[in-house]
Amino acid sequence: RGCSGQGSPQRGRGDVSGARSSAPARPPPAGLRLDETLEQMQQGSLMRKVKSKSWKKQRYLELQDDCMTVWHKSKKTGHTKYTFSISDVETVREGHQSEVLQSLAEEFPPEHCFTVVFHGRRGNLDLIAGSPEEAQCWVRGLRRLVEIVTKMDQQEQMDQYPSAGLKADKNRDGRMSFKEVRQLLKMMNMDMNEDHALWLFQVTECTHASASGTLEGEEFVLFYKALTQRDEVLGVFRAFSRDGKKLTLLEFVDFLQQEQLERENTQELAMELMARYEPSETARARHVLSVDGFLLYLRSPEGSIFNPAHGTLYQDMTQPLCHYFISSSHNTYLLEDQLRGQSSIEGYIRAQPPASIQTRTSDMMMITENLISSYKRKGSPDPKGPSPRPRLIGSRRQIGGPVGEGLARLGSHHLRLPPGNAFARHNAGQLTRIYPSGLRTDSSNYDPQEMWNVGCQLVALNVQTAGAEMDLSDGLFRQNGRCGYVLKPAFLRDAGTAFDPDDPRSRAEGGPWRLVISGQQLPKVANSKPSAIVDPLVRVEIHGVPADQARRETQYVENNGFNPSWGETLPFKVHVPELALVRFVVEDYDKASRNDFVAQFTLPFASLKSGYRHVHLLSKDGTAIPPSSLFVHVQITELPRPE
Repeated sequence: RGCSGQGSPQRGRGDVSGARSSAPARPPPAGLRLDETLEQMQQGSLMRKVKSKSWKKQRYLELQDDCMTVWHKSKKTGHTKYTFSISDVETVREGHQSEVLQSLAEEFPPEHCFTVVFHGRRGNLDLIAGSPEEAQCWVRGLRRLVEIVTKMDQQEQMDQYPSAGLKADKNRDGRMSFKEVRQLLKMMNMDMNEDHALWLFQVTECTHASASGTLEGEEFVLFYKALTQRDEVLGVFRAFSRDGKKLTLLEFVDFLQQEQLERENTQELAMELMARYEPSETARARHVLSVDGFLLYLRSPEGSIFNPAHGTLYQDMTQPLCHYFISSSHNTYLLEDQLRGQSSIEGYIRAQPPASIQTRTSDMMMITENLISSYKRKGSPDPKGPSPRPRLIGSRRQIGGPVGEGLARLGSHHLRLPPGNAFARHNAGQLTRIYPSGLRTDSSNYDPQEMWNVGCQLVALNVQTAGAEMDLSDGLFRQNGRCGYVLKPAFLRDAGTAFDPDDPRSRAEGGPWRLVISGQQLPKVANSKPSAIVDPLVRVEIHGVPADQARRETQYVENNGFNPSWGETLPFKVHVPELALVRFVVEDYDKASRNDFVAQFTLPFASLKSGYRHVHLLSKDGTAIPPSSLFVHVQITELPRPE
């Protein structure tokens, strides 16, 4: 059955009969086969959008021809409006799996209800269909499309994401005049030289169409490619290409070995990457890589600064529980601050890793059970020796036994911890939980790095509060399949360790390293005017032991958030790479006031890949914002171990 429940489109319902948006038709993603479910979604369905018991409005929802966007037509006004992109959807829940729908359980049966959950802090979309079959049609179709988008590479997402082009195409005729193109460039955060843009526009128009003064279809794609040409990528490509037009298999192998420091099975890896990212069938057959294929590789997970091997569950998960950093949160049921914040189960749901990369629940339960069993079997003290146990006294945690009389004040931004080596030894065999004080009212967070440096396992943060502290937590737990457990370095698992975070000589073996940075299609500052263009700068921060704490930033580039190039070298020295986190921050420079936040990405230093890499940027709340990225050149050399 289709979305109507009768195998035929729902038409003739009030004044929305035959409704279709005025958006120009766009093809679906390559390889997507239209089935009955998607076709019925394209025909549209009349549903109730609900926000509360009293707020229920009818919306005629339609999946567009591109299969990447959903529009709605208001029954009251008849106006068609953009609703959401499939790229924005994190998951789809069936039944009464939101507080709003739970409050309406007596009025609407669960088989009629579903919830569209978006990435980041955008509110859920709760919908009630006219029949169970209609609800199932949308749930099934949306889930399929979300899965497809998740698997799409970044270039495909750029090609399929239509919202900017639709907004710039004022008369919705599928053609773009130079005036509309100029508006699009503004929306894409690019204040390009107008004469150069006009010249490219006219060259593209004259070469591929009659002199109509507009671009359409393939013409605009060619114009866009010419506009977004990356000189820094072309420079790297030509450095390894004999003719400047292609990379042979051996030339690509040289690049992977010399620049990317890929050492194992390099020829097989090169052939695999060519087969995966080279768009030309002829080039693939000849085992050569074009400039387009090279750029697609650099934008792919294999070309990311984050080691893709660390995105899977790769660490030993059989050690005692006290040997792991454990992702934990505080007041997770709150959506905002501790006084005015709404209590909701949504807080727990949002705190979980995205469904597309989260280890299955059954696996997580098995991992936890195994770790707890190991903890009981192995973080048991020697009955003949002292048994140090932390005890909670008011808002202070006091550590007794051989650690000494150090105090860790909870809820303060400046914690008094026991001596570093003593606390590290304690945490090698005991669990310690750090959490914010309940007396604070603003749900702010403390810097968790200081506690990780001495091996504290459960360092809880207010996950509802975005900021640098949550970036660090997300960065640390980005590795090991984002399962929530990260194996501590060996020197923090040894009860007799000599490691002291205040003395880097006790563990010095990483760095120095340096990088060169450029960027592409950086997002605008939140809530900025449509005509605003950012003046971006990049700050790189090292968070780790005190000797490694550092930050350096580039100069700002004036009026260019589209393809800024800084070309600066930022050198760092890292003594304890196992505990270091690297945070990239993009800001909009403002000489009169504090710089505005634009985007960020944080990862463990140990997960850093050398060579020419892309840093795929995230919003303030950790949501992906493709195609925004930084292009960096990372070089790492090891320091000699001290005597």
